[in-house]
Amino acid sequence: MADLDNIDLQAELEKCTALLALINDARAKEKVHKAGEQSMLNARNEIFALNIKLQAIQDELNKLRARHGSESNDHTIKKTKWQEKNVRMERIAFRGGGDTGSDSGEESDLDERAKLMQENLNLLLQQRSIKELSVQMKQKQHDIDRISSKISDRESVISTLEPNAAAFALAVEKVNASRRNDELASAQETIKSQATEIESLKKSTDLHIKKNMQLTAEVEDQNSLNRQQQKLIAPLLTQVRSLQDFEEDKSKTVAENMKAAYEEGRKYQYRQMAGPYDAGCAVRGRKLAWICSETDGLIIGLGNKASHYGMVLADAAFFTDLVLPLSGSTNLFRSCWTFSIGAEL
Repeated sequence: MADLDNIDLQAELEKCTALLALINDARAKEKVHKAGEQSMLNARNEIFALNIKLQAIQDELNKLRARHGSESNDHTIKKTKWQEKNVRMERIAFRGGGDTGSDSGEESDLDERAKLMQENLNLLLQQRSIKELSVQMKQKQHDIDRISSKISDRESVISTLEPNAAAFALAVEKVNASRRNDELASAQETIKSQATEIESLKKSTDLHIKKNMQLTAEVEDQNSLNRQQQKLIAPLLTQVRSLQDFEEDKSKTVAENMKAAYEEGRKYQYRQMAGPYDAGCAVRGRKLAWICSETDGLIIGLGNKASHYGMVLADAAFFTDLVLPLSGSTNLFRSCWTFSIGAEL
């Protein structure tokens, strides 16, 4: 129902009604076009065949005209020569059994008469041939005119039916154009919607970019702080390495070496070393107390010794947990251990 609320039903109805009217008009024009389509196709096929036939007859007529012109010119020349001879027909005519021209000496011999008669016959035959060519030319021209008339009739049929085809094509194009316009309008609405989404995404992207820039700045600040801390830690690491490199003086007692180590550590980390030093001194004090108690008896001494070993282990564990994470110095640990339990261990 939410989608229907966004649709203009009246506008959609008007568009559908207009499209339906265009479709009905196209269907009506299609019927008219289909009724004359076969006739138009037949007319085109006939025109094609008639044009082929017309071309063949035209070629024959051209040949007849060429032959007629050639023979007419030749006949004119021969006729002129014949007229120049001024031959009397009675001279060459055959007059039957009473022909005595040869006896009188006034006539040419028979060969000359026969030659003249042959020339006269050739002129007559050529004249007849020219007339026959004229008749054939007239017949060919008549055929050409008849075929041309048929072609003209077929072209008239086509010219009558072609507007129907054009009208049908135009009606179909109107339908397609209307559909394309609807699709274009829909596409434009989609583009507008996508443009709105793109703008929203752009704003969101800009916000993320701004946030990323802020985070990047914070990371840079943190990195800068880390670098500063590393600079501050570097001297401490140097101090730790100094404690790790501390070597005992073999000529001194354990207490003196412990005190020297303590003095070395106090220069850098007094608070870190004060506790382990006090613990070591306490262990040493208990050790000295245990040594002095030998006059009290073996039983008391053994008990003190056992108690002492337990305390030493506890103090050593405490010392390991406290000092080693800070300095990592095995030499210092060994010094404290030796200081606490004595040389006899």
